[in-house]
Amino acid sequence: MANKENKKEVKEEIKIPEDLKKKLEAIKIKLDKFQKEVIKKFDKYIIGIALLPPEKKSEEKKSTNDISVLVLVDDSDSKEVEKFELRDKLMKIIDKIAEDIDKKIKPETMIMTELREACFDAKYDLIGMIAMSAPLYDPKDILKALKISG
Repeated sequence: MANKENKKEVKEEIKIPEDLKKKLEAIKIKLDKFQKEVIKKFDKYIIGIALLPPEKKSEEKKSTNDISVLVLVDDSDSKEVEKFELRDKLMKIIDKIAEDIDKKIKPETMIMTELREACFDAKYDLIGMIAMSAPLYDPKDILKALKISG
């Protein structure tokens, strides 16, 4: 009986203020629009899109309202263009899409080759960051697998 009461108390404690709900809903609408535009532009090449955790605040950056988003792109088809040249081109296009929707959206475009190299090089901070992310679009469950491994 006491266990049920504890669960009820926990549910009651997690009340989100109305102003915060409105702010989160506005962010969700912008991210949905960003996701649709990116998928419309690159369709089958987008492996996943995830909302990244906020950056740690340093003394120089007292407060930041930027919305960090990871865009993971499949580069296995690119034979004509060098991998990182392709990433740079994609980055410019995806940054432009984000800027047109909201200047606070800061996409981090990453190609699979770059992610694979980070895993080989034991860059666990990147995997940890993805593990703490919230997948917005993940049709192949790659981001979910990375969350589990992180």
